[in-house]
Amino acid sequence: MAIGPGCPRGYIGEHLAWISSSAYQPRPYSPENFDHLMKPLPPMVNRRVLLAIPLALMLLSDAVAQRPAHYAHANADLANAMDLFSKAKYGAAQYELGQVVARIGDKHDATRVEAEFYSALCAVRLFNDDAGYRLTTFMAEHPEDLHVGAVRFELFKHTFAEKKWKQALAWSDQVDRFALEPEELEEYRFKRGYAYFQEGDKDKALGEFAEVQNGTGLYAIPSRYYAAHIQYERGNYETALTGFRSLESDENFRKVVPFYIAEILFLQGKYDELNTYVKPLLEDPEGTKRINEINRLAGEANYRRGNYAEALPYLQKSAQRASVERGDRYILGYAYYRTGDCQKGPCRVQPGGQWHRQHRAAGHLPHGRLLPEAEREELRPHGLQEGLRDRQRCEGEGGRALQLRQAEL
Repeated sequence: MAIGPGCPRGYIGEHLAWISSSAYQPRPYSPENFDHLMKPLPPMVNRRVLLAIPLALMLLSDAVAQRPAHYAHANADLANAMDLFSKAKYGAAQYELGQVVARIGDKHDATRVEAEFYSALCAVRLFNDDAGYRLTTFMAEHPEDLHVGAVRFELFKHTFAEKKWKQALAWSDQVDRFALEPEELEEYRFKRGYAYFQEGDKDKALGEFAEVQNGTGLYAIPSRYYAAHIQYERGNYETALTGFRSLESDENFRKVVPFYIAEILFLQGKYDELNTYVKPLLEDPEGTKRINEINRLAGEANYRRGNYAEALPYLQKSAQRASVERGDRYILGYAYYRTGDCQKGPCRVQPGGQWHRQHRAAGHLPHGRLLPEAEREELRPHGLQEGLRDRQRCEGEGGRALQLRQAEL
C-alpha cells in the first residue's frame, strides 16, 4: 500500500515500528447493574404465606364458633388484617396487626404470635428500618414456631436487598431449600449466586447460576447473563458468546450484550464476522450501549486487515467519546497517514517526543496495537535520529497545534 503524499517516511517509521510489540487486551469493566431484577416483583407475596392465610382464618372461625356470643368478634381485627395482607395493603395490615398484639397480653398466645409474624412480614414488604430486627426478634422469642423456616428465608432476602452480601450468604446457609416452592428455590439460587459474585467467589456463583439459567422462571435470564460475564472474564470466549447470543432478544439485556459479542469476535480474530455483526448496530446507535467502543472495535478490526479507508469512519466516531486513550489516537493517526491525510495524522501523534521514547524503550504502547506484518517490515529500518529530523519538519507545519498537543501529553 502506498504511503500518503507529503508524509515523511522516517518520521512515521520511527514512531510506529514498535507498536507491534504487544497484543490487544480487553478493558476490564463491571457488568451492568440489574437491581430491579434482584427483588420479587411487587406485590408478590411468598406463596407459602398466602396458603397459610386461609388456614389461619379457618382456625379463627372455628375458635369464634365455639365461644359465647359476646366473644363473637374477638378476632375480627386479625381476620381483617390478614385480608389486607393478602391484598398487599401492608401499611393498613400492619396497623391492624399491631392492634391485635396490643390487646393480647400473653406473649405465647397463638393469635398474638400469628399477628407478630405477619407484622414482621409487613415491615419487610414496606422496607421499614426495623424489618430485620422484627424478624430476628420473632425467631428469638418463638424458636419452635412453624414460621421460623419462612423467617430465615425472609432474612436472607432482606439482607440481600440491603446488599449485605456476607450476611445474606450466612442466612442462606440456614434456609431449608428442600422446603421451598419451585419459584422460591429459583430466587434463592440466583440471589445466592449473585451474592457469591459480589464477594468474588466466581466458582460458587457459577454453580448457583447453573441451577437456574436454563429454566423459564424470572431469574433464568439474569443468571445466564452473569454466568456468561464470568466466562468472559475468564477468557472462555466461546462459552460466553453462546450465553450472550441467547440474550440478544431479551428486553432487559438486548442493549447490553452487543458489546460483549463484538469484543469476543474481535478477540477471536473473526474480523469479517465482526464487521457483519456491527453494521446494523451502528446504523441504530440508540439501540445499543457502549456504541463508541463498538466503533473502536470495528475500526481496529479493519485497521488490522490493512483496510485503512474502511477503518477511518469507525475510528473517527470512536474518538468522539469523552476519554480517548493514547493508543487509540495513534491508530487513528496512522490510518490518516495511510490514507494520505498527513495534516490530521502524523503531526498530531508526536513521534520522537519524550513520552514516545520512554514507551519505545519499554517496547510497548498502552493497550498495545499490532501493525500488519507488511508495515512492520517496512518500518523497522528507520531509527530515532531520522524520526527526530522529521519531527522538526512537521513542527514547521503543525506550529501551535503541536505545542498544544505536547502540553496535553
